[in-house]
Amino acid sequence: MCLTGVVAALLLAISGDDALDGIKTMAIIAALPFVLVMIGMCLSLYSDLRHDPLIVSRTVLSARVDEHVREQAEAIATGELDSIHADAVRHLEIIEPEIVEQAGLNGDGTVPAAKKDGSPA
Repeated sequence: MCLTGVVAALLLAISGDDALDGIKTMAIIAALPFVLVMIGMCLSLYSDLRHDPLIVSRTVLSARVDEHVREQAEAIATGELDSIHADAVRHLEIIEPEIVEQAGLNGDGTVPAAKKDGSPA
């Protein structure tokens, strides 16, 4: 640190009118190794965060949830899912009774059969 100050003082004394340009150049040259160290630290942090267990588990969980939602949507679209579990309906009745009423679900979780003309029962 002291050596940098001595060099700066010599540049001011020797250079005359161009002294500040010399000091600017010296500061840039002196800072270059620290820039390389900082870039290396940024790359190291990025690499470490990509392998962090919390980040990895969040990514895996998100992928599993997406897959489950797709499977359930496919089951509903193809008609494989013809009823909703009765416990889920009872739980939903406690939280949001309006939704159960709008959906027209029976107490056992099944959807009422449609009339022959296609309208709901």
